[in-house]
Amino acid sequence: MSLKHVTPGEAVNKIAAKLEGDGVVKKPEWISGVKSGSVRQRLPGKGFWPKRCAAVLRTIHVHGPVGVERLRNKFGGKKRHVVHSPHHGKGAGKMIRTALQQLEAAGLVEKKARGRVITPLGMKFVDAALKG
Repeated sequence: MSLKHVTPGEAVNKIAAKLEGDGVVKKPEWISGVKSGSVRQRLPGKGFWPKRCAAVLRTIHVHGPVGVERLRNKFGGKKRHVVHSPHHGKGAGKMIRTALQQLEAAGLVEKKARGRVITPLGMKFVDAALKG
């Protein structure tokens, strides 16, 4: 089963379970006290960090070389205002950079000139997560 045959939500949940089970990503201490972007009103819930790392890994796998700015746009949302119309707000850059650094340290992602790309080890990891 490949990434194309699974819905994005299901793929993220399976990859997150494998990331957490194998101990690939470690939740930073500061993560429980910050929002995931300026557009959010509440702090992230339980199990947020492995899911965010899995979503970043899936995005890099599907969309090729991706930088932090593109990921900030992807994980952003609608900034709601009281008086005027809503606009798009970006996601938290430090969370995305920390997730990328942890994935790079595990050897699943590598940095190229035009952004981060998934490594062959990362592709095997994603395929194994989707199978099991």
